[in-house]
Amino acid sequence: EVQIHKQRLIQPIALEVTPDERHLLEEHVEVFRWNGFDVDAASLAGEGNVLITSVPFSRATTFGKDDALELLSLLEHGAPVLTQQQMTQASQALAPSASAVPRPSKVRAMFASRACRSSIMIGKCLNDTEMRRVVANLAGLHAPWNCPHGRPTMRHLCKLFKN
Repeated sequence: EVQIHKQRLIQPIALEVTPDERHLLEEHVEVFRWNGFDVDAASLAGEGNVLITSVPFSRATTFGKDDALELLSLLEHGAPVLTQQQMTQASQALAPSASAVPRPSKVRAMFASRACRSSIMIGKCLNDTEMRRVVANLAGLHAPWNCPHGRPTMRHLCKLFKN
């Protein structure tokens, strides 16, 4: 399971933002918190740089200024954002991996990598019950044809028997 933790910073990270970006950040500060970034409220309300006081980390993956700016850019370009109530419900149901929450690319890559590592690998023998469970689970997915990295999750049976 992927868990994102917060690391409080001794020296806050200063983000240079435009007035529009400041307003957007202020409007969606919960999205930043939900991604592990804490923003200094006084710097957000004032003028000049906005200060990031905590950054996310997970195992060996650390995040920084570029990831916060990428998240701001995602919001700026219209990434769908959940309401506070929806985020609370999503966090209870899916923990930090709720797919409807805007995420920096590093977080999405981390989720994809960990999902693949825990999946059924090629060559693994499955019994009848396991095969039925896999097919039933695939039927419930929005895009079952590829893993998050783009690797195929299925083979056409006709191609297997062409030899």
